[in-house]
Amino acid sequence: MNTTRNSWMMIIVLVAAPVVLSAEDDATVSPHIVKAVDDFKRAHTRTHITRENGIVRSISGRSFSHGRTSGESVDRFLTRHATMFGVDRQELRTKNITTIMNGKFALHRFEQVHSGLPVHKAQASLLVRMTTADHPLVLANATTKPLPRQLPQPVLTLAAAQQIARNDEPIIKAFDDATMVVYAENGVVTPAWRFWAEDPSPSAHARWGYVIDAVTGNILEKRNGIVHADITGTVEGFGTPGFKPDQPDNPPAALPLYGARVFRDDGTFTFVEEDGSYILPYDSDEPTVVKVNLEGEWCDVRNSSDQTVDLASQQGVFPPDNEINFLLNPFGVPLNIAQVNAMVHTTMVHDYVTGIIPSLTPLNISIPTFVNIANTCNASYSLGSPRMNFFAAEPGPQPACPNTAYSSVVYHEYGHFVIDSAQGFNAAGDYHEGIADAISTLFVNDPCLGDEFRGVDTGCLRNVDEPDFVFPVGSGSVHIDGLAIAGSFWDLRTELIDALGDEAGLALARELLFNQVLVGPAFLGPNVTITVLTLDDNDDDIFNGTPHYPQIQRAFERHGMPGPVLALLDFAFPEGLPETASPLVGSSIKLDITNGPAGTTLAADSAVAHFVAPDGTPLNDQPLDEIDLLENGVRFSVDLPLGACYEQYRWFITAETESGEMVSFPSNAPTALFRSIVATNAEVRLSDGFDEDLGWSVETLVAEDPFEPGIDLSDGGWERANPDPVFNPADDNALSQPGNDFGGFSELTYVTAATAGDITTPGAFDVDWGPTILTSPPLQFDGGDATISYARWFYNDDGDDTLTVELSSDGGENWVTVETVTGTTGWVQAQHRLSDYVTGSGEVWIRFWTEDAPNNSITEACIDEFELIDLVCAPADADGDQDVDLLDFSGFQNCFDGSDALPEGCDIFDFDNNDRLTLRDFAELRHVIDSTD
Repeated sequence: MNTTRNSWMMIIVLVAAPVVLSAEDDATVSPHIVKAVDDFKRAHTRTHITRENGIVRSISGRSFSHGRTSGESVDRFLTRHATMFGVDRQELRTKNITTIMNGKFALHRFEQVHSGLPVHKAQASLLVRMTTADHPLVLANATTKPLPRQLPQPVLTLAAAQQIARNDEPIIKAFDDATMVVYAENGVVTPAWRFWAEDPSPSAHARWGYVIDAVTGNILEKRNGIVHADITGTVEGFGTPGFKPDQPDNPPAALPLYGARVFRDDGTFTFVEEDGSYILPYDSDEPTVVKVNLEGEWCDVRNSSDQTVDLASQQGVFPPDNEINFLLNPFGVPLNIAQVNAMVHTTMVHDYVTGIIPSLTPLNISIPTFVNIANTCNASYSLGSPRMNFFAAEPGPQPACPNTAYSSVVYHEYGHFVIDSAQGFNAAGDYHEGIADAISTLFVNDPCLGDEFRGVDTGCLRNVDEPDFVFPVGSGSVHIDGLAIAGSFWDLRTELIDALGDEAGLALARELLFNQVLVGPAFLGPNVTITVLTLDDNDDDIFNGTPHYPQIQRAFERHGMPGPVLALLDFAFPEGLPETASPLVGSSIKLDITNGPAGTTLAADSAVAHFVAPDGTPLNDQPLDEIDLLENGVRFSVDLPLGACYEQYRWFITAETESGEMVSFPSNAPTALFRSIVATNAEVRLSDGFDEDLGWSVETLVAEDPFEPGIDLSDGGWERANPDPVFNPADDNALSQPGNDFGGFSELTYVTAATAGDITTPGAFDVDWGPTILTSPPLQFDGGDATISYARWFYNDDGDDTLTVELSSDGGENWVTVETVTGTTGWVQAQHRLSDYVTGSGEVWIRFWTEDAPNNSITEACIDEFELIDLVCAPADADGDQDVDLLDFSGFQNCFDGSDALPEGCDIFDFDNNDRLTLRDFAELRHVIDSTD
């Protein structure tokens, strides 16, 4: 007897997938981007994705591409997945490829281009680990933007754009080279001119960056190009030693003029070494003149005071006496001290930085360094055009503000140069200040920044070691907000010194700091921590720890920027989650549990699978059978329960470490669970975690109340947001509103007003009056069996309000109630078959509504992870081999026991749907088998 694989081929499908999604913000994105992200997440379940406006901004965790070279690894990833960044592959143009951390990584940087123009602030950085032959891609950061095919034609000339800038700032005297870019911000997409403009005179101290619409002439962006710092000081004498400004307890001393130029008029030159020595080539017996000035190798000191001249000197050399020594500023003139300090400390910090990141070649210039500027109490760096500016001291014998050209102030301003060279326009203001603080303090190995910049005995301007500023600081000052990241890197230095010793710990902290600046992101938040962990990692998976994970995590968590929670045990499906399973034969899944980092080991006989009904009721627990020993763990078998067609259940795994910690998989189970559906076919028609705007609508109605008529839900309506946690002190501090979405991450959900206000005042933004109604976009229902599922949260402290769920199949004219919820504890996952509520096929709508009328309760609701799944379950492939044959007949024999009850899983043979097996079902099975070829 032959069998066929056509219309009667039966496929019993078991769908099991994590319900955890990654972060993104409010946006509407095209379906092909949504699909690209979904496809990637299904293929790379152990990566972490963050999104903004629906576009992927970072990918981290376990490696997600490989190749014979780093370029092949990157190109494979972009060819397959560039759509997640909102761009086509050809829109990403290679900017540079840099090796970092002594060749451990290759950093591939791309800029987005559109219509031949670079896109403003749009780039991608991909980090490949180079220490293994498969070149794993371990981190991707992107600021790319989806753009329309056609752009408006530019009509504005560069000269006209520059005149617009002059009209805006009349003191502008000079422009840098301009670039035409595509500007795509704040709903505007247009070609635009981008350039820096300034009054270059030191006394003016003015510089701006402009982006001007090349179509309308509107100023799209204007930024101040002067980065100020609060680090100030005074200098007196030859130069000031140590880290204090010139003051009585820090008298001047002769300092080696490290980096100064030594030259002859014939063009021969050299630069002074760190110890003050130099060798100037000369092969003649004739006398000559040797000169020295402060146009150094890495610093070009420019004196801005008319009370003194640029420091320089010259002496004659008379062979054979070819040794000549110079002493500049022998009388310790204060305005000349500033020149000496600027040269010495700029050269020192340049060598320090480039010794760690030699690939940052933009630093290898003689940066213009203006000193003795006729201003006080500050210093600055000019963004986009490297230039440092240091102010003169206040007049008087005991100035409140010293001359700011001294040690840590110079290091801080040079730190801005480092960030500007690595990240340009992309760096945020608080990141700029905090990282510049970190560069200075890790260089001097002292947390005190700007020591006594206010004057004698005034102490530090900022101490990055105290107090512990926590992100987001929200002070309104970028200098104070930046202390969250400066403090993180200082604490990292302390942690690493404790673990590795003084020299090795400090060296690694510096290496991680500078390479994070190079890789990005250049804004504060946990993504900085993820980059640091990725740089420290040695096995392509930061979720199983990195060599110095505890130190990094403690340092950044202390300042509100924790990295991902470390897996005490590592879980993986070596053969993936099953695509097919039979309700009679069941399905067995291989699960590997391996030991975690830092010596965390799996306890014997502790792995258990927990199965849960759709309503949350526990079904059964299954201790897992060991089937193989692995090098670092155990391979188990997870036997999914036998089930009837359309049956759904959820499940998760727990295991213990030998030290007694309980570990779950998924990590936030039982909030998030794996889902299993038994069917011959299961197609997810819609999966909406509300991280994207897929067309849900909110309606707020007015409640009629005789005492307070017309009160509406101005503060308590549905909104798509990341909710704030709210506790109810009157209910034993019960959590009335969750602090995260259903998956447990800081992602979006629909919530009845996300704001907490005072988090211990639960009535501030809860539902008042109403109702407020959340309605889905039209959902296509093709009849047959389909389910809707969602996670819901509903809190009501007195039991008189409800969350009502309704369906409509006539465009909202009539609604049928699916469930009425009176109050729950925490998140609950609900599932319903559409055919129980609507008939036929076509479009259906679902809505969730609640109210607090009269307004006498604490009422909060959330909805997340909505799914519509089409199901098909037809006879009779009992063994799941996609053939209906005599092997399936054996399954029928096992089910046909003569009883009136239908055994578990045997409904696939119940052809006449009478809930029992009869000879009529036997005859139909024979007909199906006989009709196959």
